[in-house]
Amino acid sequence: MKNFGFILFPGMRSWAYLQVLHKLQLDPALIIVMQNTKRPKLATDIDAEWVTQSFFNPDYHLEHYLSEHKVKVQMINSESINDTELLQQLNKSGIKRWLFSGGGIIKKHLFEHGHKFLHVHPGQLPQVKGSTCFYYSLLCDQSLAASSFWMTPELDAGEALHISHFKVNLPKERLSPGFVDQILDPWIRARCLYNTLKPGIRPTSEQQLPVQAPSSRPCYVMHPVLRALALRKTIGSFDKDKEIGIIEL
Repeated sequence: MKNFGFILFPGMRSWAYLQVLHKLQLDPALIIVMQNTKRPKLATDIDAEWVTQSFFNPDYHLEHYLSEHKVKVQMINSESINDTELLQQLNKSGIKRWLFSGGGIIKKHLFEHGHKFLHVHPGQLPQVKGSTCFYYSLLCDQSLAASSFWMTPELDAGEALHISHFKVNLPKERLSPGFVDQILDPWIRARCLYNTLKPGIRPTSEQQLPVQAPSSRPCYVMHPVLRALALRKTIGSFDKDKEIGIIEL
């Protein structure tokens, strides 16, 4: 992808995305850095050394990327993707294609200025939609997927560019709530982003796998009790005799 910008909403997803861009040696024309005053610290139940070796470095931030890449950066005060200040910067830049990394649900007015937003959704589109479909998929069959697509005003309605599939096989001491939220979710999105941006992407029709959609409706915010049940069920399916980890299919 050439001549694109990166709307960086500080957090684990953005740190993982920066590492994808570094690995592929892709430089955005501009990085717009939003604010995230509610960004949590790395959970204490996460083994940072193991995570860095197996997934991505949670301590790799923007300054690390900029130390090796000469990219223009614009800092703004916006904490919401829909803030007027952000829209002004998008329009001022002249860039039309943007990598989205969070900050809320994009409202219709941002699409009215000719901008396109590349998003990675943690589920197989169009079958699995909603903000916490990630947990519903774990509860359903301990599998995960991520789909990249150009967003439209309708939530999770864009046509998938690439779909990555994963199977979870981790023991209890690794599959903690902090790991799932702060590492696993950003990592499967980052892997899908990598597969989307690398040369030689396969047609989406070849990436589709039969999926058992966890619900016929969008999977909106899951109750904490159900989240705990999803983790318990996934941990219970652990098989030490099979490949251990988050296996990309």
